[in-house]
Amino acid sequence: MAIDERRKKQSLDDCYRYYRGLEETGKPDLYKLIKCIQTVFAVLKLPADGHFKLTKPLWRRIHKALFDTLITSFPGYVIVSDEDNMNVKPDSPFPEEGSITFYPDRCKRADDNFQTEIKSIYPATRAALSKAWQTSGAQITPNLFSQPGSSFAGFFIKTQALGDELLGEEASLGQQQAHIEWFELYQQVSCSADPSERERLLDCMKELETVWGHLSY
Repeated sequence: MAIDERRKKQSLDDCYRYYRGLEETGKPDLYKLIKCIQTVFAVLKLPADGHFKLTKPLWRRIHKALFDTLITSFPGYVIVSDEDNMNVKPDSPFPEEGSITFYPDRCKRADDNFQTEIKSIYPATRAALSKAWQTSGAQITPNLFSQPGSSFAGFFIKTQALGDELLGEEASLGQQQAHIEWFELYQQVSCSADPSERERLLDCMKELETVWGHLSY
């Protein structure tokens, strides 16, 4: 994959379209998938009283489905932590609570790791992980998740019932709003002679692009 493709930001709108497309293709692209996970994760970290209209419980379900797709579709290794944030040794009992961090084999960047709470993982995937953890350790491969139900595909219907149209609207309208705000910040940067203020404004622009992709168009 070209370097530019890896560096390309994925807007929330793009992420939602990609998520919906997975229902039809069932063939995830690693780099598009991790960009979507990073974007949706950034959405979940936004303040609850923020000015963007985002229904976080629904976006959290999408993050859950995307993470499940990643960990069941690509080889890599996992680090498991218990509820006290202590690392669990391979071959030890898999904890019921805590977190799991996944490092895909094909991703070499320091920030190419993806974490989620154990209790948020789909039951079939959690059961397969638990079995693999105690028998083969931290390295995992897609063939560990060949049991029916290990895929997230069956969860599309639930998301549709909960607000498919709402999610699409939030992603699209949010990007339009972010585009306007980005240019307002850009104009403020151009007019400011204060280095500290310029740096603060530039940070705000970067934060917008973390969720809404490249906005300088």
